[in-house]
Amino acid sequence: MSRDITLLHGLGPHIRCWGQKPVDEQELMLTQVLDNAKNPRDHIAMVDSCILTRSDFWSLGLERDVEGTILNCCLKIIEKKVDHVFAASSYVTATWFPPNAANPMDHLPVICH
Repeated sequence: MSRDITLLHGLGPHIRCWGQKPVDEQELMLTQVLDNAKNPRDHIAMVDSCILTRSDFWSLGLERDVEGTILNCCLKIIEKKVDHVFAASSYVTATWFPPNAANPMDHLPVICH
């Protein structure tokens, strides 16, 4: 029986998976998504109302900063899977550090204060 590895409800942390190489199906999906010969604007995934394009995924697995939209979607999935967790936008949290040093409390929902 084939399992859809892209569904959110089937997602869960399992220590036995850490450090494991992707299975063939995952390798194929990664190869297709990261193919820089294909259209960078192709829609690859959707998390809530956020559409992720091929170019959004190109920052993964490389030795550089991860693209903010990818990070925000990952945080949104964590927020959906874990009770009582608020995931602030990665674009906002970047302002919490110098030189901006914005007050993090200004960006939290009222329920968290």
